[in-house]
Amino acid sequence: MQIETGIVGIQHTTETSDVDILQKQKDLDNRIHEAFLEVVKEWDNTPELLKKMAYSYGLLNPRLPLSKAELINEERGVNLRTYTEYKTKLYEEYMGKYVVIAKGEVQAVGDSFDDVKNVALDTNHRFIFKVESKKKVRGRFRWPIKRK
Repeated sequence: MQIETGIVGIQHTTETSDVDILQKQKDLDNRIHEAFLEVVKEWDNTPELLKKMAYSYGLLNPRLPLSKAELINEERGVNLRTYTEYKTKLYEEYMGKYVVIAKGEVQAVGDSFDDVKNVALDTNHRFIFKVESKKKVRGRFRWPIKRK
């Protein structure tokens, strides 16, 4: 049983992943929301001022926090881009092995599915697949024909 874990010799080209950027944006949105709530609590606000502040807050924070499905789709997109970027290298180096792609990087390579199934469980999305030849078969199919 052989397994390689961690980043397996394939480095992603960007320094920060899309998931990190989304998390930083969510943190910034939360800080803006908290600051807005503090201002509302501290000041004696008129209805007009509250409307203006709500409008300004809407301009600063136009989108709602990402749902679980949106997070999964974002990570799926990052993982798919990583797969397509390194597909040739994966098929050259890891033929017949199982590969895990998560967080936009190759996380593990192993001889069997059981070797890699517990890698990157903390992510919202991951690819686990066996690197196999995808040669096209040429020829005619011969189906058994029942003759009467």
